[in-house]
Amino acid sequence: MVAALLGLMLVASVPASTATVATGSLIPNALSLSTVPSKLPADNNTYPAVVVSVVDSNGRPTVAKSDIQVSLTSSQESVGTISAEVDIPAGGTYVIANFTTTHTAGATTITATTTGLKTASATVTTVVAVGYPTHLVMTAIPSTVPARSANVGNLILELEDDSGLPAKAIADVPISLYSSNTNVVNLTAPAAVMKQGAYLDEVNYTSGFVPGTATITASASGFASGQATISVLGSPPLALKLLAQPSTMPACTGNVTSCTGRLVVALTDLDGNPTRATRNIEVQIRSADLAIVNASETTTIEEGNISATATFTVAVDNVPTPPGLDQVTITASSPGLQSAFASINIQDPVLISRPFCTSQASPICQLNILAGPSPVLADHRSYSSVVVSLWATSPGGEAGPAINATGATEVTLTSSVTGVGNFTRISFSIPPGQNWASVTFTSTFQVGQTMLTASAQNILPVQTALATYGPIPAQVVLSPISAQLPADGAQHTALELALEDAFGSPAVAPFDVPVSLSSSSNDIISVSNAVIPSGQTYAVLNVTAGILQGHANVTALVSSFTSGYVSSSVELSTVIPAPSALVAVAPDANNVMLTAGTGNAPPPMAIQLTDSGLNPARARAPMNITITSSNSTVIPTVQNAIIQIGQDYTTIPLSARVAGQTTLTLSSPGLKVASLPMTFLAYPSVETLTGGPAKIFTNQSSILVATVSLDGQPEAGAPVSWSAPSGGFIIATSHTTNSTTISATSFVAAQTSTSTRKSTTTTALATLPIANDTTDKTGTSTAIFHPAKIGTVVVTAVVSPQGLPTKTLNFTVTVTAAPPPPVVKHKATLVQQLTTFPLMLVPVGGAGGAVVLVLLVRRRGGSKGGGEEEFDNTFE
Repeated sequence: MVAALLGLMLVASVPASTATVATGSLIPNALSLSTVPSKLPADNNTYPAVVVSVVDSNGRPTVAKSDIQVSLTSSQESVGTISAEVDIPAGGTYVIANFTTTHTAGATTITATTTGLKTASATVTTVVAVGYPTHLVMTAIPSTVPARSANVGNLILELEDDSGLPAKAIADVPISLYSSNTNVVNLTAPAAVMKQGAYLDEVNYTSGFVPGTATITASASGFASGQATISVLGSPPLALKLLAQPSTMPACTGNVTSCTGRLVVALTDLDGNPTRATRNIEVQIRSADLAIVNASETTTIEEGNISATATFTVAVDNVPTPPGLDQVTITASSPGLQSAFASINIQDPVLISRPFCTSQASPICQLNILAGPSPVLADHRSYSSVVVSLWATSPGGEAGPAINATGATEVTLTSSVTGVGNFTRISFSIPPGQNWASVTFTSTFQVGQTMLTASAQNILPVQTALATYGPIPAQVVLSPISAQLPADGAQHTALELALEDAFGSPAVAPFDVPVSLSSSSNDIISVSNAVIPSGQTYAVLNVTAGILQGHANVTALVSSFTSGYVSSSVELSTVIPAPSALVAVAPDANNVMLTAGTGNAPPPMAIQLTDSGLNPARARAPMNITITSSNSTVIPTVQNAIIQIGQDYTTIPLSARVAGQTTLTLSSPGLKVASLPMTFLAYPSVETLTGGPAKIFTNQSSILVATVSLDGQPEAGAPVSWSAPSGGFIIATSHTTNSTTISATSFVAAQTSTSTRKSTTTTALATLPIANDTTDKTGTSTAIFHPAKIGTVVVTAVVSPQGLPTKTLNFTVTVTAAPPPPVVKHKATLVQQLTTFPLMLVPVGGAGGAVVLVLLVRRRGGSKGGGEEEFDNTFE
């Protein structure tokens, strides 16, 4: 009866707080696992990315009625590990577990178990993220160099992301450089700076004469270090070679003005090829007979040189014994090197003169050439390696060193192949009284052999060969410095063009070597022709990347050199700079439970940056993302999110106004737009506060009803606390025992009672300022609010369903003063006056003629309308 009566009274009332009731059964039935986002970077970091939910039998999110402890395991801990346990609190719909990745990309199965609910499994995939520079990569150009003086190479520093793609610096990056062996390779500068927006930088290194290897390390804070190994090719000196120039000297007699000759000490490997000194090498020189030949005691082959010269002197007034010939052995030695020997012959000089050489009876005069060391290196250096001496045969048939006693002997010396080497001067003099003179030979970068020809007037000419030693160029080899380039339309240092011999060792260009370059796709990669400079073993080439992603073959061809050269090609690719797209992911098949409005936040949506292959891509700069909704009733406002530098995703709560469906569109300048259809489900616990009237007089009351339902069914026994800043309550719920209870009859009487000025009779209502109640089997709690004064009163009902969040509901009641009762005027008949109003008889006059005057006394009384009646006592 009470419920029926209250229902009639609430027909016109306006609800103050309401929510959509979920349809169907939302009783917890199973656990659910979702990875938000679906792919994580394999970077050994921890991500709050696994959403553990409780769902009903239809797989829709629902509410935990009590605390649920969930155990989690990962099947492949080499890929990643998961939090061992998480708790879904009572009233909650989900909890987020942390997943820690490793540097191993792959997939692992996460399993969630708990008592009383079905087990759930989900796969977590980790991949290598792109787009954010994390690694320093260093490439040595060239990585193998010949041992030679002041050799300069390049070190290309590159920033790459975790997947090996070029990634531009988001700020200036200071880089420190270190060489493991400065004797082999040194750095022109100990540090470099990668400028913001760049991903390539170039520094130089120098190498010298010491063969070996050195590792260069580049390091920067927050980056994985990069290394490059540089090899310096060259055979270490293992042996000495000793040459006497000339090997036959005239005895130091009165006609000889110079009794000094040369000793050339050269360094070789075990094959006899020239090699450079890796340090200053002191060589001890000893003569077997100082009485005949006195040699310098020491000489030094300086670092980087292949030889050094010393002198020897023939003793004065030496008379050869037996007549005509003496021989002395000279020894050259140094610790760690194989010793060398040379013989010096001493003979009586043959005196010649020009007229003497031209007569039939004169000696036969000729020139003699001694080239040593030979070969010399093809390194464009000068070597004092050629000696021209005089030789003659006397009329008696004795041959020996000759002396021109009458004047200088003018000699012309030429090289048959100047491309191999030539002399600093082709004409020189052998002074009078001397047997020989030396000249300087300058090699080129071309390896080969040339014939030296010495000639003079009236003297027989002579020829000898002099060779240069070094690797012979046979091929050009094209190698990528960075095989993948950003498709940004810019120019990049990307190729090394190396000159090699037939064995793959670096070879020196004998002259400028033009190289023709071509690309199979100029829209992807465009190139220009290049030149390997003379004396160099390589060239660093720039290419221009297009704005399209793809592959192109670059081919190098030498057409203007020897036929032994072969072409070389390499493939380069361009990639659209990551990130290039947006991806949005929500848990539980994009079904999201609405918040209960009490701090129980909805599950998050993940917004992830990806590359063109939909793999995670890290932000190089803060990425502002705009989120719009296709259904403004569900989500009325535009939302924004930011993915910070170095991050690949962010999460935001999905807050909807009402339950329903909408499609979210996510956009950011320069990125592919993402869309995500979403379904928002009503929170299964629904609390409402209805009633009325909302406007009452001070002598009236308002009936308020709090309703609680769960899963669409009434929730009995939910505590409800009623309060108001003024006035009081009567709890009308029939089962309440801790407050005053009234019946429907007494409540109606209270609302319709009347009172008069002569009677204060009314139905008493007991009120409580704060009343506690619980919902009945219909899920309702009813309270009657009676005001205490005029004003606006906010009535509050705090509903606390067991295991669910507490909900505070408000209802506003406006209280005004009761109006005064209306006054009704009308003529009364005599009968009405006599029967309704009190009469008073007043005698007038004498006793015999007395007249009785009837006085009508006005009486105020309540009318049926609750107002007052006023009668006009005029008698007609």
